[in-house]
Amino acid sequence: MPSSKQTAHGLNLWEAQDHPLREDFVRDNQTVDDWLSKHIADTSLHKTPTDPAQLVCGTYTGDGGKLQTVSLGFDPQAVLVFPFQKGLLQKDSSGNLVLYGGIAAVGLYCGPLYVLKNKGFSVKNDTAGTAVYALLNEKDSKYCYVAFR
Repeated sequence: MPSSKQTAHGLNLWEAQDHPLREDFVRDNQTVDDWLSKHIADTSLHKTPTDPAQLVCGTYTGDGGKLQTVSLGFDPQAVLVFPFQKGLLQKDSSGNLVLYGGIAAVGLYCGPLYVLKNKGFSVKNDTAGTAVYALLNEKDSKYCYVAFR
C-alpha cells in the first residue's frame, strides 16, 4: 500500500510499520523516470550535439568612431576583446598607459566595452584625459574577441 507520507514529487515515504506493494515501487520508479526524462529533454538546460558552440571567436577593425557595434547573432553573456598582433598595454608618446583590451559581462560594466541585449557588443575609445585610458575602437587597428553564449 502507498505510504501516508510523500515527498514533494509524490514519492512514497514509508514508515517501519508500512507494507509497500510492488506496484508502489513501480509507480515511484515511473515518477522518477518521467521527471528525469522531461529534465534531460529540456534543451534550455542541457546542450545537445546540434547546439552551437559555447563561444565564438572573431575579429573587427576599429573605425575610430564614437561607438562601434559588433553583431554576433546571439546575446553574449560575456565578451573578451584584445588587440591583434599588438601588446595589450602600451605607453603613448606622452608616457600615458593605453589599454587595448577589455572584458565585459552581463551585469559587469567595463567602460569602453558593452555587452548588448540585441545580439552583440559595442566598443569605444575611452580617452577621458587620464594617465591610463582604453582604445578599443582605434581607427584601422585590428582586434580579436571571444564571445561567450
